[in-house]
Amino acid sequence: MIRFDVRTLASAFAVLFLSTLVQAGTNFWYEMKLAGSPAGWSHMTDGVEGEYRTVMNETAFRIRRAGAEVSMTVQIEWVESADGKPISMTSRQDLGTQQMTTIWTFEGDSIRIATEQGGRRNETTVAAPTVPWLTPGGVQDEFKRQAKAGKKKISMATLAPDFGPEPVNMVYTFTGTEQYAVGDEAQEVSVWSMSMDKLPFPSVMKYSADWDMLVSEMKAPFGQIDMIMSTRAEAMDSLDGKSPELMLSLMITPDKAIPNWLHARQGRFRLDTKDGAMPSLPSAGYQRIESLPDAGSVIQIMDLDKPSVASKADMANQEYRGTSGLVDTTDEKIHELVAKALDGVGDSDAERAEAMRGFVHRWISVKNYGTAFASASETARNRTGDCSEHGVLLAAMLRVSDIPSRLATGLVYFKPDGDKGEGVYGWHMWTQAIIDGHWVDLDATLPVPFTIGHVLADTSSLADDSGIGDQYNLLALIGNMEIDVIEVVEK
Repeated sequence: MIRFDVRTLASAFAVLFLSTLVQAGTNFWYEMKLAGSPAGWSHMTDGVEGEYRTVMNETAFRIRRAGAEVSMTVQIEWVESADGKPISMTSRQDLGTQQMTTIWTFEGDSIRIATEQGGRRNETTVAAPTVPWLTPGGVQDEFKRQAKAGKKKISMATLAPDFGPEPVNMVYTFTGTEQYAVGDEAQEVSVWSMSMDKLPFPSVMKYSADWDMLVSEMKAPFGQIDMIMSTRAEAMDSLDGKSPELMLSLMITPDKAIPNWLHARQGRFRLDTKDGAMPSLPSAGYQRIESLPDAGSVIQIMDLDKPSVASKADMANQEYRGTSGLVDTTDEKIHELVAKALDGVGDSDAERAEAMRGFVHRWISVKNYGTAFASASETARNRTGDCSEHGVLLAAMLRVSDIPSRLATGLVYFKPDGDKGEGVYGWHMWTQAIIDGHWVDLDATLPVPFTIGHVLADTSSLADDSGIGDQYNLLALIGNMEIDVIEVVEK
């Protein structure tokens, strides 16, 4: 049931690609570590052929979630003209059982986005950014130009597939020099910190005199991610050892147990951040957030009898009804499952939504942590997955039946060792649907529709032009949260 969103981890690795500077014509390999343990490798190239420049990064890594091992590969390839104009971006992600390929084609004032998976293709067109931005190759060139000129703070904007076609603002700040061992010799390196407006944690990069990146450190809350320049053989060897455990260390134990947690209808909780910077959590679904004078704390009120009203903008938002690579509403298999789920069910949206929630709970018969992030189409066929697969498949089925839906991310309370064990909060995903003008939470991983033991951090339509920017609050809370149970009403 409980998971850490490995798509977030994959995106964190991919973000390092944006800040890695390589020389044109080079071919660099990096060993990757997570919290000090070998976790994978990264291969970066930058080459020019004819009129085109291609900047490519391929990253492979492996982690364990509650003992289950998950392997992932992400490849991002940018093609640009000799004068730095974007031609295309291709992202290939092996996070589920089938590769998901996303292709951006730049066409003047617009970007054509195509997603391909398992022989299915979905296309959409969005407006290109109107503010200036640089391709990854342009970022590399501009950073080197300004750094060589003595600039100590360098600001640029770029695009990254994991954040959608919206510019990501990056700020590099020079922090000094230090001695760094390369093989048996020490050399002086320049040290820069890098922050991005869509990520709540910074990175530190160390560059050689030739502006080759020797090491990168991303101080992520789920463990520091290190990229260390190495040989191809050394980088490949990093996948031979025991992969790091990611999920169990991130669970949160509240100050006391939630009584009757599966059936209680109301509850009040105090949510605190360790760093004193609580992100703006949504009041949506069954959750309402009240501010406190302490900027690092809020009161969460859960009432399963009072769903929030969906705004006019939400009701009109076609992304909650549309199709995408992850939520393919044109898939015949998903239509088939909807027909099965609604056989003999009444006409009300509430009845139909609950029937589909229960159906997804039963349909996914292999519930494990070995799948990274599969699409609804994959899950409809292989019947395997954890909470993300439950949430995405239910979202697709709801849309097929003309019920607007979106994915919710946050936390859920559960007892790993049964009712007699200690309760903890784990990072989680579920579905929200607009029913009778209200946002209603539906969790297909549970034997009941929903519980008061959920904390909503973010929501996403899962449109093809969305990305992990929809999970900023989640990223800011991982490893940074404490929960106190104030009151629970059992009725």
